[in-house]
Amino acid sequence: MRYFILCLAIIIGLLSGGIAVADYQKTTEFESLDELQVFLKTDNTDHHIVFKCGKDGKVSFNNQCEDYAIQLRNRAQTIGKHIEVIPIDYSEYRKWNSKFEVKLRYGQYHMINMAIIGNDCYYIEPQTDNTWMALHLD
Repeated sequence: MRYFILCLAIIIGLLSGGIAVADYQKTTEFESLDELQVFLKTDNTDHHIVFKCGKDGKVSFNNQCEDYAIQLRNRAQTIGKHIEVIPIDYSEYRKWNSKFEVKLRYGQYHMINMAIIGNDCYYIEPQTDNTWMALHLD
């Protein structure tokens, strides 16, 4: 019964506008790495548990990487900022993230975020808030 009530509360919140996601067209890029890092420090996606209500009415958490990446993107949108959700493969993740925080097998993909600041693309590991510059576009 408590799972049903929790799911009902989430649905009511979504339908009543209690949970809002900003319009993509109204978002802007982060202006500096400092601004991005302040956002990541104040956001709790890396510690927040994402709940999903299944068809059976039970709430479960699958600890899926895409849940973290999508939630971080949505939270950036609520403050009018834009970050991408992108897939990254084993070799690319290992190339940029020497700590190799997420256990991936060869051939596996992982979902992370990307923010564009000026001409630089920064990758963000949403489960730890680690950020690294992946590309410079000029």
